Amino acid sequence: MEDLASGFPIDGRVFPWGTTLAAVLAKLNLPIGDAPAIGYHTGGASCAAAFGFDTLGVEITAAGSTRPVTGLCYELAPPAGAGLPGPAAWLAPLTRWLGRPDQAEDCPLPPHGDPAGCVRYHANWHRRGHSVAISLYGALRDVGGGHSAGCLWLNWSAAAAAAPFLDERLAAAADLAILAAVPVDMRKFTLILEQQPHYRDDADYALSTPHLLPTPKTIKAGLGPHSFALCRIGGGRRWCLSTRWDSIVFEIGQPVVVNWYDVLPAKGGGSSEIEVDGWSVRDVAGSRVIAEALAVLGAMAGVEVRHEQSYDC
Repeated sequence: MEDLASGFPIDGRVFPWGTTLAAVLAKLNLPIGDAPAIGYHTGGASCAAAFGFDTLGVEITAAGSTRPVTGLCYELAPPAGAGLPGPAAWLAPLTRWLGRPDQAEDCPLPPHGDPAGCVRYHANWHRRGHSVAISLYGALRDVGGGHSAGCLWLNWSAAAAAAPFLDERLAAAADLAILAAVPVDMRKFTLILEQQPHYRDDADYALSTPHLLPTPKTIKAGLGPHSFALCRIGGGRRWCLSTRWDSIVFEIGQPVVVNWYDVLPAKGGGSSEIEVDGWSVRDVAGSRVIAEALAVLGAMAGVEVRHEQSYDC
């Protein structure tokens, strides 16, 4: 078994933790494809063995091509001629390597449906900033490389992966606080629904959405959990959208796409949402406050409002 701290194996290579998705794909002679520079992405690669198990391939996860790989899912090949082994056969080598699992659970299969689409057993371990888990399927599952008995998961902590990007986030937040020391104009909108922060800690922001910055105190002081604001800052040269937690900033006149997700009531009650490059607020269907905010945004130089309508089915 490989040492967790040394890195993650893919097709006979061991990549150190901190290696970006772009660097991994380059070493494997795989194209970046549609992977964004920053933004959640998962993609497959060939991998015949990992951690002592025969495997059919691996799914690699990162917060974008410029970000470190943080998650891997190795599809487990069943032993030849052995049918579908029980959990003990898979657990024994993992227990020798990692000790007893922190959690283990037998999962009853539903009486109907395809058991291959279900998990019959799951166990996980948390070891020194890494987590390992195994999920065994209810029957052999057809995957790209053949028929898989389950998946071995390996994850690296977001805090460790984000460490190289935290200073950049803190500097950008400090710059925004200076720009917003005296907002030129602040227009407040109050929604029916309570809003939430995008993430819970700086590491997740720095890794996945570095352009979402902590809302400066001068703006936050005027906002509650149900409200958001459109502000002109930096001597009127920039504008920002802010909840009491998250802000996103643009130059005046800069091309910006504002998405309006208009979900009409059907089986569910529907909703109305404004989304701008990962920043978002959401309210009830047909929200007049959302419509008012969109009218203001749509009149701004460089802003394009895109309306997408669907039903809450």
